[in-house]
Amino acid sequence: MAGVMGGYAGIASYAKNLTKPQRRALHCWFNHQTEEYEVPSESCFLRVLQGVDPLEVEAVTLAWPDEVLGPSTDPLVAIDGKTAKPSGVHLVGAISLPSHRCLGVEPVADKSKEIPAAQRRRERAPIRPGQMVGLDAMHTQHKTVAQTLYDKGADYLLPLAGNQETLLNTAEQLLPESVPPSGNQDRGQPQPPGTARVGHA
Repeated sequence: MAGVMGGYAGIASYAKNLTKPQRRALHCWFNHQTEEYEVPSESCFLRVLQGVDPLEVEAVTLAWPDEVLGPSTDPLVAIDGKTAKPSGVHLVGAISLPSHRCLGVEPVADKSKEIPAAQRRRERAPIRPGQMVGLDAMHTQHKTVAQTLYDKGADYLLPLAGNQETLLNTAEQLLPESVPPSGNQDRGQPQPPGTARVGHA
């Protein structure tokens, strides 16, 4: 949250640079012999943070913007997987738009496991009824739709990929002829208000 990089060593280095008023405000231990506020060591940060429940930290962190800014009124939640550099850790994150409030992240064991990670992320994310949840084509599945629609009471925006042949054919049959992919309209042309668009790769 303070923009510190470098893991536990970076956190300890940041703590050492805190001013005396900052250390006092953070209730650091006061050493009566040196009459200084002492900051925790790197090993202390490691032991404490490894014992912290990440879900508890997430709950507190997600509640903070609502306390400061008020409840979100964003109409859209975007969920997507990204690989963090240079660690190489793959994460599934959720943000609300257009405010870009973070709704949490979910670590992924490997990139092939992104779908269940996204389902766990969506289950815990503070998604409100009536919001639109957008994901990429990998997540166009029955469980994703059911979880979004029935568990959360939200709407969904899911693209259809060319390798989802059965689903794509169904969409082509059910959509009006004026709507791609059933029609042959130029995809670059603006669509009338209220027109649905289903894309396929």
